Amino acid sequence: MPRAPATPHNSDAFNLGNISDALTVAANIGGIPTYNAMAYNAPSHPLLSVHISKYVKFTVTTAGTNYSKWRQIITSLLTMYQAIDHITEGAAPAAPDAVWLAVDIHVSLWFLATLSDDLHRLVQGSDGHACSTWTRLRRFFLDHGSSRYLYLSKAFHNCPRGDLSVSDYAAKLQGIADDLAAVEPPVDDRDLALAFLDGVGGSSNSRPPS
Repeated sequence: MPRAPATPHNSDAFNLGNISDALTVAANIGGIPTYNAMAYNAPSHPLLSVHISKYVKFTVTTAGTNYSKWRQIITSLLTMYQAIDHITEGAAPAAPDAVWLAVDIHVSLWFLATLSDDLHRLVQGSDGHACSTWTRLRRFFLDHGSSRYLYLSKAFHNCPRGDLSVSDYAAKLQGIADDLAAVEPPVDDRDLALAFLDGVGGSSNSRPPS
C-alpha cells in the first residue's frame, strides 16, 4: 500500500510562510481590495494584556453591591497603566490614535464583563467610549444616593455578627462602609471602630457560655 510522503522536518512544515500570499490572492478575486492579515500590526499597550477577571470576580448590579470596590479596582488599574484619561471627563485626545482607541475599547469590554446586563444597558454611553459609560454609571448611583444611603446606613449601624469570625465580621463592616463612601462622605474611622466593637461585644454577650 502506498504511503503518504513524510512530513518535512523544517520550521515551515505547515507552509505558514505562504498563508499571507494565499490570502492576498483570494482577496484579489473579483476586484476585492487586498487585505494581508499576516501583515496587520495590532496596537500594542501593556493594558491590553490585562484580563479583568483576574481582579474582578463579582458582578455589579443596579443595587450597587460592590460598586465602590469595583470602582477602586478599575481606577487603580488605569492609574497603574497610565490610562486614567479613559475615565476622566475632557481628558480624551482630540484625535485619538489606534492605540488609544484600542485601550478604550478594552476598558469598555471590562465594563461589559463586570456589570450586570440591565445595569450596563442603563449606563452605556451612546458614543461607545469608556468615559461616557463610567460617567453615566457614577451619576446613576448618585441619583439614587439618598435612598441608598438610608439603606446602607441602617445596614451599617445594625449589622449583626452572627456566626461570622472576627475577621469576617470586620470585612463585612468595611464592605458596607466602602459602599457608603460611594454615595456619601466616607465613614469615620471612629464610627467604624465603634460599630465593630459593638457588633463583636453584642454577639459575644448573646451567646451562651461554653
